[in-house]
Amino acid sequence: MMSSYRKDGEKGRIMTLIAGMVCTDGIVMAADSEQSGYFRKSNVPKLESCQADGLFAAALSGGSVSGCSTIIGGAGNGELADYAAHKIVQHARDWTSMQEAESKIEEILNDIFGKRFPVYKPEDLSEMRLLIAVKAPDLEKPKLFSSYGSTLVERQKFVLGSGTLVDFILDQTYDSAMTTEDGVAAALSLLQIAKKYVDGVGGDSKVAVLRHDASVSQKPGWEIRDEEFILGQHAQIANKLMLAMMRTRTDSDAVWQANLQKFMTEISDLRQEKKKSDEKIEKMWARYRKIVEEEEERKRKEESKKLPYLIEVPATNVFKKEGNVFTGQFVANAKDLGGLVFKDDKILPTV
Repeated sequence: MMSSYRKDGEKGRIMTLIAGMVCTDGIVMAADSEQSGYFRKSNVPKLESCQADGLFAAALSGGSVSGCSTIIGGAGNGELADYAAHKIVQHARDWTSMQEAESKIEEILNDIFGKRFPVYKPEDLSEMRLLIAVKAPDLEKPKLFSSYGSTLVERQKFVLGSGTLVDFILDQTYDSAMTTEDGVAAALSLLQIAKKYVDGVGGDSKVAVLRHDASVSQKPGWEIRDEEFILGQHAQIANKLMLAMMRTRTDSDAVWQANLQKFMTEISDLRQEKKKSDEKIEKMWARYRKIVEEEEERKRKEESKKLPYLIEVPATNVFKKEGNVFTGQFVANAKDLGGLVFKDDKILPTV
């Protein structure tokens, strides 16, 4: 949850960075984690999320997903941003359409601006704004909204609380044809520059992705740190090549070719470092999938123990049971449960 840790005499978030990008396969949300007050700085999570019910079961069996998935980031007054995000996350799984989601979010914001704002002192109140990604079950793709007061505005890309520098960087890197993999890289580059040059933006970077299937994933902190280091190295290498390219009066073509070859070698080395991070993630997911599969198998066995009348029928099983004797047609791999015969989880007619 986005906690503000506010004490008497402190303000909410003086400056922050919340960025969102709509990509071809989902929405990328990113935020810094520094919060500034009068007396101190602290690191707080600024992205809150929830995932629709039934997502895992739908992935396994092709069932339906119930409710909305969402990722929310807030800037301005910390307490109110936290309150709004919590209320939205608390109810999102109950919303069955994008129209309902938009209406309910606006109701929550109306409540905040109509009832909550008056209890704050004017000199102690900074503007509260949200950036919200929502995937509703009635739409194939999620949508990105920014809030202004109680009004929602749909966006393709947007940054809260950053200033013109970050807006410019986002304009340079964003492309509506990019995938979420590209969006994550663009978001990390954006955060890295902002944390270095924008006052009040700092701390650990946070990145979350809301995909078309309504799944929500958080990028691990260790992977973010690895990739931020790689991006920093890339910037240095690219700047060296840019300077070499411009030295047309002093460097020969042979020197330029040497610089270009050095650039290619160093960039290739960085790519290999990035692939090591990918391998770590894949191993982690493989372990997770194994744990999930083992847990599902354990649950299946436990459930089977609760069925006292479940009888494994021999290969010469039959459609009619008379006492302890089976007679009838051959059906392989069938089961008799309380007088009903099942094959591949379907009920077969009895004779």
